[in-house]
Amino acid sequence: MTPAFWSPWVRATLATLLLLGGLWVAGSLIPSETKHEVTVMEWMAENRTSFTDDLMATVTAFGSPAFTFILLGLVAVFVLVRLRSRAWFGFLLMSMLAPAVYDRWMKQLVERPRPDFSRVLEVSGYGFPSGHATSAAVVAGALVILFAGIGPSKARRYVVIAAATFALLVGGSRIYLGVHWPTDVLGGFILGLGWVAICYLTLRPALAQSSAT
Repeated sequence: MTPAFWSPWVRATLATLLLLGGLWVAGSLIPSETKHEVTVMEWMAENRTSFTDDLMATVTAFGSPAFTFILLGLVAVFVLVRLRSRAWFGFLLMSMLAPAVYDRWMKQLVERPRPDFSRVLEVSGYGFPSGHATSAAVVAGALVILFAGIGPSKARRYVVIAAATFALLVGGSRIYLGVHWPTDVLGGFILGLGWVAICYLTLRPALAQSSAT
């Protein structure tokens, strides 16, 4: 095969197909109502309070695809206008594709039902992968990579901690609220972080050049 065949965009396409295909197989074959998952869901249901119900409902709102588009969109505009970096602007826009498109496709392919007991929120649709977990992982992963590339060095450690905490809280809130199985959330994390990694590796030469200027 010619070197051109292995261009970054061809590799990105193959990696995307591998990521989505792997999630499809895993989501279709791994049962949701395992003993361990039911135990986790039941424990959370037994330890709920009105305060934690309200808190988790608030936390989960920040993992919505709408919040992802608004936050990353604002950051992307800032990067383009103030920092004049088209490469990082494109990276952030490209990252939004996972919660916007791939998450919905995967839900329709896998068709895994959501938990049907002890819900705090009523939602519809299929459960795997969790769209909120996907969105939270995309936000966390994209911001960590952005700060690693062009952010202040002293702030990078705090960004990593804050991003990881944010993603884990959003994912945990979906389990707590009874709208997703833990493996739904895990699938969302894999989809979100996997897609951000593909975006970064595809655009790495341009991003590196932009960071150096």
